[in-house]
Amino acid sequence: MRRGDCNSNGTVDIADPLFLGARLFDPAVNDFPCREACEVNDDGQINIADMITSFTYLFAGGPPPRRHSPIAVRIPTPGVDSAAIWGRTARKTPRGGSPGHP
Repeated sequence: MRRGDCNSNGTVDIADPLFLGARLFDPAVNDFPCREACEVNDDGQINIADMITSFTYLFAGGPPPRRHSPIAVRIPTPGVDSAAIWGRTARKTPRGGSPGHP
């Protein structure tokens, strides 16, 4: 996996942010060959900021796509309950206060 190579053709070029844009703005198309490669700025979400990061790198001398983070990155996948996968449950707030405060 190479961060920024959203279309998985082996190189980071203009086709990658365009490929990402086609998937972001067409609700009927939601197939990513590699979701992590499309998550260019490594913020845990695939969105327009990833397109902007790609264009900035390619045409405005911006930094290269971030390397894969050594920690787990959660990228939302439609129809998947990420809380169940990660073994987390919602934290309950005690009556009359916020978590940890009476």
